[in-house]
Amino acid sequence: MVLTALGVREQALVNARGRVPAEPTDPLLRLTGVLGSRRALIVLDNCEHLVDAAARLADGLLSRCPRLRVLATSREPLGITGESLYPVEPLPLPPAGTSVDDALGYPAVRLFADRAAAVRPGFRVTDQAVTVCRALDGMPLAIELAAARLRAMTTDQLATRLGDRFRLLAAGSRTALPRHQTLRAVVDWSWELLDEPERVLLRRLAVFAGGATPEAVEAVCGGDPDLLYALVDKSLVVADADGRYRLLETIKAYGLERLAEAGETDVTRRAHARHFLRLAQRADRSLRTRDQLDWLARLDADHDNLASAMRWSIGAADADLAVRFADALGWYWWLRGRRAEGAELAEEALALPGNVPRALVAGAASVAALNVVAGLYQLERGQELLNRAAELATGREDRHPMLSLVGPMSQLFASPPDNDSALAGLRRCFDHPSAWVRGVAHMMYGHAEVNIGRRDNASAENFALALVEFRSLGDRWGISLTLSALAEQTARYGDHARAAAYFEEALAELVPLGVAEDVPEMQSRYAYQLWLVGDTDRAVAELENARRTADRIGTDEARASVGYHLGATLHGMGDLDGAREHLSQALAVVSEFNSSPQWPALINTALGLVEADRGDLAAAERHHHAAIDLAIVSRDAPVIGHAVVGHVDLAMRRDQPALAAKLLGVADAIRGGLDMSVRDGPRLEQAVRERLGDARFAEAFESGQSATAETVRTFIPSV
Repeated sequence: MVLTALGVREQALVNARGRVPAEPTDPLLRLTGVLGSRRALIVLDNCEHLVDAAARLADGLLSRCPRLRVLATSREPLGITGESLYPVEPLPLPPAGTSVDDALGYPAVRLFADRAAAVRPGFRVTDQAVTVCRALDGMPLAIELAAARLRAMTTDQLATRLGDRFRLLAAGSRTALPRHQTLRAVVDWSWELLDEPERVLLRRLAVFAGGATPEAVEAVCGGDPDLLYALVDKSLVVADADGRYRLLETIKAYGLERLAEAGETDVTRRAHARHFLRLAQRADRSLRTRDQLDWLARLDADHDNLASAMRWSIGAADADLAVRFADALGWYWWLRGRRAEGAELAEEALALPGNVPRALVAGAASVAALNVVAGLYQLERGQELLNRAAELATGREDRHPMLSLVGPMSQLFASPPDNDSALAGLRRCFDHPSAWVRGVAHMMYGHAEVNIGRRDNASAENFALALVEFRSLGDRWGISLTLSALAEQTARYGDHARAAAYFEEALAELVPLGVAEDVPEMQSRYAYQLWLVGDTDRAVAELENARRTADRIGTDEARASVGYHLGATLHGMGDLDGAREHLSQALAVVSEFNSSPQWPALINTALGLVEADRGDLAAAERHHHAAIDLAIVSRDAPVIGHAVVGHVDLAMRRDQPALAAKLLGVADAIRGGLDMSVRDGPRLEQAVRERLGDARFAEAFESGQSATAETVRTFIPSV
């Protein structure tokens, strides 16, 4: 063929003596003789179906013709010395989050727009058009076939039907080669060139979501690892720079069809699920140690595989496998801020009928409870899961780190809480063989003491003991939370500089974990302490960082936290309009989701103080009464105390200093001492003392000391 293309006969008609040769001249020698030392370029197209012959031809010519160049197009390299590869990649796609206008600057979207406009005049690119291009991996032929479909359907209809892409994209140009007329024909062409072991591997690879390591491929698919590299050479598998291997979505869809035809879907899916369950279980044991960042990164890399495997086990109604996934992945979901996703998957797994070991159900339910509350804001459902886990955990506490803690947790969060039993259970964990359990027990004990208003400062001691345990493990989550708790305790006693330092260190531990949902609140608390020590510029900058983080992650609780702290800071700076705006927005946010009552209580108190400074005492009173009602429901002593301080402000504005002093005594009794973590309490106490004098203040203050969280409402003037 090459000789014919050059216009040269394969054999000479006569030899030098005028006779017909007895044997044909060797074609390679004939070509070499024709080309010699001439400068020339030979193009060998579609070599994949004759790759061995093409390789021998190119190698033979290049070794004999020094000025010759060969350009070969093929789905796999020729594999000869001196070969330089120039992969023809799919068309570039816009990154996630790119606006529609900017997306047009990317070749894949531009090709779709051009071809779509040809069949549907006036076509405009939408987000769905970008979704189509991304689903088709930027493959030019697939994009052209998809755009042609817009003669008869909208972009939205096209996007929703891409799950059946081979039937959908089956109407190409009549003048194209047969293998280019439909999407299936394109892939069929490559499939037919594979040998059977390669076909087996390719179809099994289709069960992976988001790529796989060579070890995962070998564990799930079996076979010779060299086959994987052969499929890369044949342009059917993509080798990413991070050492992982993946299929384009079109090849994946084709492989899944072939897997079903071979009757291997269930067995391969189960092998895939079992492999990734082993990975999750191995990781779970390390997520409470100094290796947690490495293991979080490993789980992130296989997040899609883990989710796919768990969803398959749920769909297959394999309760044991699904609950094992929920148990192994629960803490990963919590640490990485994937709480809503984790809660939903765990709930589906726990709802499956089946004979699952009780310890597994308890472990899965205990962590699912945390994710349900923090991810779905379903407080009652979270309590139900905690109760179920606590019941199942009895006698099995050594099977999982959470099982020693879930009993006290369920008692603390019960309605009403059983504080004495919970604290006793936590004290028993102080001698647990696991440093992580000891650390969590001390941390929970400290928080429980704060929440119920214990008067001594044993909370700080428990937080310090927890910090020692978490530091010994290198557990950033535990270190961050205990540092944050120490910051709050330190701020309560007026050392705002030290509190800010604790928060700064806590953020340094928290941010690398990637728990974006928790970062804005801590940034906001840090900023407020900076402002209290007079570092206004840093406080404002940190609040702006918190606002940007909250807007980026989009969670309601993060936005509410930032709005509350920003409003409180602006109020202190004298910007009443700005404070009112941000606090009102925060209150609207918490009203739209099932938040814990602490947040609306705090925000209503802050709004009441702002409205009073603006001169609207009626509005201030409404907010303060709403705050005290919500705070009582929360059973959170510091929050109740803070809400009472709002009524102290009202009393002073109504020239009732004795009542104000009494209410300060009420707040002190309920929260178990001073609270200088916010500016309003100390400011008001100073003002009341100046009005009454020390003796009268002490007498009125003492009259409020009999208050409890249950009786606080009787000390508050009615509306």
